[in-house]
Amino acid sequence: SNLLEDGLAHPYPCPYGEVGDVIWVKEIHRPIGWSFDDGDVLIQYKDAKSSRREILTEEELESNPNDDYLIAICDELIARGVPMIEGTERFDMEDKRNLPYWRSARDMPKLASRLSLEITEIKFERLNVLAISDDEFKAEGADHFSVVPGQEIERIGFYPALFSRHWDVKYPNYSCGSNPWVWRIKYRLLVSI
Repeated sequence: SNLLEDGLAHPYPCPYGEVGDVIWVKEIHRPIGWSFDDGDVLIQYKDAKSSRREILTEEELESNPNDDYLIAICDELIARGVPMIEGTERFDMEDKRNLPYWRSARDMPKLASRLSLEITEIKFERLNVLAISDDEFKAEGADHFSVVPGQEIERIGFYPALFSRHWDVKYPNYSCGSNPWVWRIKYRLLVSI
């Protein structure tokens, strides 16, 4: 996996891991209920599915400064004036306006992730949008990219145009037109909750 197309070693290892590594997927989410006593948290994902995850206890969270995920959310709810259920240490989330705000995928800690992937192949290659198949574009999520009304997309094909527009917005310094070097990573699904 450390070879370029012409067989030369690339200058540095893949920053996303090596073949055999397990990675976790980040997505838009929010915790909608938790108990520090038993270490459970109910996570809601943007696709409306929910799952219960085991987390650290309150003492473990407080003693580990890198795992202040729920502590920060408690601080948010307190600042918003979300009431507590009388006689408990739980927030009243019956009113949907009291629920924590949606968290971006970027902010998802590992404990909230519902998907684990094993890296099966890594290649360092040119992006070369015109060589990517429709199935590969779909695997990259092109079916979920939005189309701007009136946008010219027939010139290079539907999926290449959608992907190119999405890529160029996300990586303006490495436009599709410059055919940048990229890491191409294949994986297999290990866990899906």
